[in-house]
Amino acid sequence: MVQNRKAQIIYRSIYLVIAFVGILASFGVFDGKYNNYWYLFFTNISNYLCFFTVLALLCYTVRDYKNGEKRGLSAQAPLFRFCVCVMILITFFVYNTLLSNPFSGDYWMNWQSLILHVVCPIMFVVDYLIFSKHRSINVFAPLFSCIMPFIYVLIILSRVEVVLGSGALAYPYYFLNAHAIGYGRVALFVFVFLIVFVALGYAIWAFDKLVRDENGKLKWDMSPLPKPEPVVEETEDVKVDEENQAQQVNEDDLKVEDKE
Repeated sequence: MVQNRKAQIIYRSIYLVIAFVGILASFGVFDGKYNNYWYLFFTNISNYLCFFTVLALLCYTVRDYKNGEKRGLSAQAPLFRFCVCVMILITFFVYNTLLSNPFSGDYWMNWQSLILHVVCPIMFVVDYLIFSKHRSINVFAPLFSCIMPFIYVLIILSRVEVVLGSGALAYPYYFLNAHAIGYGRVALFVFVFLIVFVALGYAIWAFDKLVRDENGKLKWDMSPLPKPEPVVEETEDVKVDEENQAQQVNEDDLKVEDKE
């Protein structure tokens, strides 16, 4: 794990610049034609979430650095960041296994797709793995990480019944095209995806348990997460009680002195 705040700021700044170029590409800026269906693609949604997540983390990191904390790890919203990490891994693996051929020349010539499907996903996952505080998610996190992708599938399939026949893009991906391959095969694809992505989630969860011991050596810590300590707010009543107790002590001391 890299605790150097300056390194985190530099890395995240570079990521944001590259990701911003990818976001512009998703809207069709570099093609000279607006992409009316940018919101339908899981690739875009996952990259947008990654962008704003890293932007927020960068703000926190800069704040901590200015406050004199030169070293430390990011601990904000661990479950949300974990779910986003799984989503961008879905983008990476689906594109590189089902939607493209990494061994073809066209794959490496399409720089826009490379940014959104390869460069940004890898950079975000690396950020999560080396800049995040470990032992911050529980054993059920990989299951929660499938909720957003599953909701995405439901929205796409529900939208089809409204736009089908209108000329609008109905299915962003062939494996969701129920009218072409049938709902049975779509369900099979979704089921296989869920199994694979839960497995990926547990792989990240296992890496999250990797910590350094008192000697600085890496070890796996599978013990239950520590329970957060309750925050007790100091109310006016507590302050009054403390003042009364202090006054009583002073009065007792005076009585002892008078007797002497």
